[in-house]
Amino acid sequence: MINPLISVILPVYFGERYLRESVESILTQTFTDFEFIIFDDGSSDGSRKILESYDDPRIRLVFQENAGLPETLNRAIALCKGRYIARQDHDDISLPTRLQKQFEFLEANSDYAMVGTGADIWSEESASNRHHAHPVDCPTLRFELLFNNPFVHSSLMFRSQVFQELGMYSTDPARQPPEDYELISRIARRYPIANLKERLVIYRETINSMSSVIRPDALDKNNLFKDRLALISAENIEYESQKTLRPSKASLNFGRVIHSCRPLPADTSVSFSALLNSLVSAYTYIFSHSSSHATYRLFDNRVRQTYIQYCLYDHPGLFDPLEGDHAGSLKKIFSKIVYKIRIRVMPLLYIALARYWLVKRIDFPG
Repeated sequence: MINPLISVILPVYFGERYLRESVESILTQTFTDFEFIIFDDGSSDGSRKILESYDDPRIRLVFQENAGLPETLNRAIALCKGRYIARQDHDDISLPTRLQKQFEFLEANSDYAMVGTGADIWSEESASNRHHAHPVDCPTLRFELLFNNPFVHSSLMFRSQVFQELGMYSTDPARQPPEDYELISRIARRYPIANLKERLVIYRETINSMSSVIRPDALDKNNLFKDRLALISAENIEYESQKTLRPSKASLNFGRVIHSCRPLPADTSVSFSALLNSLVSAYTYIFSHSSSHATYRLFDNRVRQTYIQYCLYDHPGLFDPLEGDHAGSLKKIFSKIVYKIRIRVMPLLYIALARYWLVKRIDFPG
């Protein structure tokens, strides 16, 4: 076919349960000028039979031995001919106008490298009353990237040239998963990014998904995942505050605290004042021309949350119930009371201090 405007890539791995619903949500889009590249990454269930049942000229099927998600995505991207590249997961659903609305946004905003959307959350086959309603504007998204990934991976649409300029998904085991957080962070350092407010994707939580409840038998894997989250978080705050990608000790501590990584290296001590200073520096750079009451409230909330994480890091049993032989220990009860007062009062003091630092650097909104 003549080069399409959009390439949709869908990696499949043991996806037969929801695969047909996912594929057909793309085939029935109101926007029709797309190619649909589907990679089966070594599935041995009924996925291949489902995929081969389609006779649509827009579909291109590739079957391979298992290579893992990042490598599969990279191979699919290498085949794309479209001006834009859209992601889709084998168990998620795109609502009919998703491609049209993202295409229109990127056409109208030529400096933006990517755009995501909001999403409804389903648990297996059941709709829930939950949803992903991430920020939509670039400065707020950059600020949120200091802490975590404010995008639904399966909702993303990229300009294809971004991959030529910045590279594809990392396959380095020290950096992924989360391959989406790592890639988006790289993109956000060079280009504007956005979300559409509309919920144009149904994001499905399954027992095997990375975002599902952490299982005890996967504790080591989950700890490694947290370590990688902490590293990317550290790189982001270092970049936004110091304009370098080599995380300092303070930035690494920030990432470890935010993502509750344990244990700390033996020679590590964490100062909340250092964490706060990094946050102030990052906020100053990101919101230097767009600070408002809303962004100050966002900053206050993040200071409060970060301080609570810091307290829990320093005192991990803070919210544990008093049980067992030591339940009546006056020392233990007193300690908990002190810490609970601390996490209510101290954030207010740190917020006031941070506000003082900020108003010396940027104009306080009137």
